[in-house]
Amino acid sequence: MASKEVKIMEHLDYEEIELMKQSENSTVHLIREKEGGKFFVRKVMKGQHPVYLTLQSCTHPCLPQ
Repeated sequence: MASKEVKIMEHLDYEEIELMKQSENSTVHLIREKEGGKFFVRKVMKGQHPVYLTLQSCTHPCLPQ
């Protein structure tokens, strides 16, 4: 597995571990936080998705910030 550095947010560094799925509309990667070593799944979708913009402003312990 080739990995490369990915900046998700300005203050957090992540390493891209594996491309899990890629389609015309989205890309899904397994990523790992460089400092803490936690794993996450990152999905990047093309286009506009208003529901996700609404979720970004919600504060809930199960939602990433």
